Amino acid sequence: MNTNIQQQKGVALVISLILLLVATLVTVLGMQGSRMQERMSSNQNNKALSAMAAEYGASHFLAELRENGFNAATWAEDMGIATSGINPTPVPDGNGVYWIDVVNVSPITVEMNVFGAIREGEDIDNLALTQLRISLRREFIPGTPPTTEEVPTGTPGGGSGGAINLVGNVAEFKVPNSNSFQVNGQGGPALGTGRGGDRDDILAELIKEGRDHNYIGGVQEIDYNAGLWGDPAQVKSFVDAVCSSSGARCGNTVPNDTVVNKNNAASQQHKITVVRGDAAIEFKGNDTGSGILIVEGNLTTKGTPSWNGLVIVLGGTFSIGGGGNGGLEGSMYVLNMNTPSSGEWSYRSTGVTFDSKGGGTALFNHNCQQINQALGLLNETARTLWANADSCSNNQSGGGTGGSETETIITDPGTPGEWRYDVVTWSEVLN
Repeated sequence: MNTNIQQQKGVALVISLILLLVATLVTVLGMQGSRMQERMSSNQNNKALSAMAAEYGASHFLAELRENGFNAATWAEDMGIATSGINPTPVPDGNGVYWIDVVNVSPITVEMNVFGAIREGEDIDNLALTQLRISLRREFIPGTPPTTEEVPTGTPGGGSGGAINLVGNVAEFKVPNSNSFQVNGQGGPALGTGRGGDRDDILAELIKEGRDHNYIGGVQEIDYNAGLWGDPAQVKSFVDAVCSSSGARCGNTVPNDTVVNKNNAASQQHKITVVRGDAAIEFKGNDTGSGILIVEGNLTTKGTPSWNGLVIVLGGTFSIGGGGNGGLEGSMYVLNMNTPSSGEWSYRSTGVTFDSKGGGTALFNHNCQQINQALGLLNETARTLWANADSCSNNQSGGGTGGSETETIITDPGTPGEWRYDVVTWSEVLN
């Protein structure tokens, strides 16, 4: 009986020892597996970091090569790059290191092995070593040519060339509040001013309102004093000569057929109209007209009517009100002059005003064909006086660039060509 009990206790003890051994083995194996996974993860991480170190070294080498060239004898010292793993070059930030072994050099090629590794203390982790085989070649990269543009000089013979010309100093310029309002110089300036300061102020206002792209040809300073507009006496003589031209209507009132409904065929018949006296003139709605219109007072448009030809406003103010289509095919000049019926004419010191409370979809387009047709109505005296103010010459059929007086400006200097090393082959050597 006692013997059986002792045997049973012995068996239980053996089983307990076996279970303890199994538990111990499971624990040990689990710890080894975790350590193995940690080691594998660490190796993978180190391998990725070593690859990044090698790529950094290659990029550093290429940047130095492009910047300073290559000297086979001193390149390592010049670039500050190690040539072996004994004292490798560290990568900024981190424990990555690299070194480069240049294996072949010719006048136009460089072949090299780039090594990246991870430094653990003073030792290199050889299990995470990365080796890149890279070949570089020196080739000529063409540059880009300069970009040029022909612009009007604003000298006599070239005239203004603008769709809208603000002669003299500018007292006020209000940007039309419609994004569809457009002024096109057709190769010349969209808007001309007599002073650089006014040009800068107007351009700044256009940019501020986001409308500068609507002025094709830009805003340019023009030397109006070099031509007809520089002498008030000549301006008076020109207006008088216009009035003496055949068929001209000159007086203190606007003839009924100066502007007519757009559907009326008479709107295409060029006429000369000079409105004397310092009175404001207003065109409305669908009014349209053609030819030469000179107003000694101010001119206002509402509904944006249209005109084909030449418009000269001597009273100092041109106003746009309302919206709609229309505009100008030709050219407009705005001056601020004293125009007494007797006595000398002179410029007022207050300058000109371009006022806008609308604009709609109007287009002010510089059109030499329409200008030349209008000028064809003038007598020889008037044409002679006008000759040094006109931007259209030789009966051009479109926009002008200021007649024959232009200059070439460089808008983009371009880039020079250069000899440069580039990567031909790039591969990783698997160890």
